[in-house]
Amino acid sequence: MDIDQFDFNRDTNSLHLSQVSIGNLFDRFLINEDKTTNISELLIEQSNKETASDTNPMDLIIGGILVKDSSMDFSDMSLPLPFATHIIKKLTIRMQRACLLG
Repeated sequence: MDIDQFDFNRDTNSLHLSQVSIGNLFDRFLINEDKTTNISELLIEQSNKETASDTNPMDLIIGGILVKDSSMDFSDMSLPLPFATHIIKKLTIRMQRACLLG
């Protein structure tokens, strides 16, 4: 993983990253019969409780994400005829900007 440049501002509690480049990844994306995904198993459910007033969530701004030379398996078991494929080409994905504001 490469990050060209980053800037952390303690006063505003923010982190700005330039482009993040990641290479040679492998991903397996599965849609189950009940239409849930294997990715949803990785997510943590957030509670609806209010955060304490002394907390200051961080803003994260990413100038771009580049995934290159990667491959993936994709399966959809929710279809009437289940489908699966392996993408062996050198997969490249580019996302221009991402913001996660606290």
